[in-house]
Amino acid sequence: MGKNNFAVVLVLMQALNAEEFIISYRAKIKNTLFEGEEYRVSKVIDSKGSRGVKNGEFEIIKKCTFVPLGVLEQRDVEKYLKQNKDQVLECLYSSGVGIYDEVITKDLQAKSKTIFKVPPKRVIAQLKDGVIEFSVLEKK
Repeated sequence: MGKNNFAVVLVLMQALNAEEFIISYRAKIKNTLFEGEEYRVSKVIDSKGSRGVKNGEFEIIKKCTFVPLGVLEQRDVEKYLKQNKDQVLECLYSSGVGIYDEVITKDLQAKSKTIFKVPPKRVIAQLKDGVIEFSVLEKK
């Protein structure tokens, strides 16, 4: 196998190890009481982001690395992202968040509702040398 063929095989193997996900988060506070949260990590069926980075339709707006405590395989990346919500959200915060706040006053009584959300973000996660490389994508 020549050097060029080996390089092509190496690039294809690296691309196969990358997985694409859509991640979102939503927390609700009602009358100063935390009501609940939703954190979702979903594997995409059609890897538009991976192809889009190559053809210029998507751009990488943030890169983060996560160092797992134990040994992981590529198939464990989704589980890691689901179990390490705080690390993942910390990386996503800089890519845009939304806050909705509503206060209603009636008969000298205030009622409030606040929703904090990270809208669905397309990300690519790849396990490389025991470290998860995490790229946040945005459509151009």
